[in-house]
Amino acid sequence: MVASLFAVTADELARAWAADIESPLPAAENCDLARVAQFHAVHLKDPVEAKRQYLEALKGYLVAKAQDDPSVDAETVADLLDPGKRGQVTLSRLAQQLGYPRYPDPLQNPLRLLAELPLPIYLTTSPHYFLEWELARTGSRTPETALFYWHDGLRSIPSVFKREPDYTPSRARPLVYHLFGLDDSPESLVLTEDDYLDYLVKLSTLSHEVKYADKQLDIPAPVTLALTGTALLLLGYQVADWDFRVLFKGLVQATRESRVKRTPHSVAMQLAPEAGADRRDEICKYLEQFFEPDHFSVYWGDLAACLGQVYRLWKGG
Repeated sequence: MVASLFAVTADELARAWAADIESPLPAAENCDLARVAQFHAVHLKDPVEAKRQYLEALKGYLVAKAQDDPSVDAETVADLLDPGKRGQVTLSRLAQQLGYPRYPDPLQNPLRLLAELPLPIYLTTSPHYFLEWELARTGSRTPETALFYWHDGLRSIPSVFKREPDYTPSRARPLVYHLFGLDDSPESLVLTEDDYLDYLVKLSTLSHEVKYADKQLDIPAPVTLALTGTALLLLGYQVADWDFRVLFKGLVQATRESRVKRTPHSVAMQLAPEAGADRRDEICKYLEQFFEPDHFSVYWGDLAACLGQVYRLWKGG
């Protein structure tokens, strides 16, 4: 989702930030955001400050993009050119002020299509509030936000489950559960290599609860039940991404036994292989073999096409 705000790849975004912080890493490693973030966190001796600087860099990139966008209000852009004023708003709010992410055709807006589906729970690795806002724009849904407390320093961040222990996600009040943090709480972001490793360690301590759903612990019971008792649709990931690798290894594979017993072969994965036509068949075969043990069907196409098809099936078209 971050890279899509800028219409660039995740690799290009990592390289841009690496250049800004003068990363001394080899070019190949400066394409890996987690590795660049790890360098910066060690260099600053302050991982949270590194995350704050990352978010501020993204806000700067977004304002620079808006300067070249004639559809964005010039006065709004001029106001946000001031780093002090940019610092007063979160990345999500700044993007909202600039009108991003923008999809002229609602049927090409994956967030809007997701918001229209009658789902009670949305699990996301995005740290932004865009999905909550799209859910609210439907006029009939009031979303709630929660995040996974992957380290003890996050306990002070509010959660609907703290405020309302008996809350049950529903179509009218769906839950958006942020697995990798929120952009208004930089300390919650899963960004560096160490963060991803710490995240996996935390999940390993909860593996019994995730697998058998007999304790709430740190993952709310409704989320645990969603992971173990329903089909999953993974959207917008590449197999090599840190987000995907940790999510798949730490949560999806950990719930395989419980999920497959209830919904065998009912989980779909959307992927768009990036390769020339001469290697496409080989890559497709590899990915199908990769996901088959976990009972995933592989959808071949881009995100908008995948969600468009799901939306049409739901509407009966």
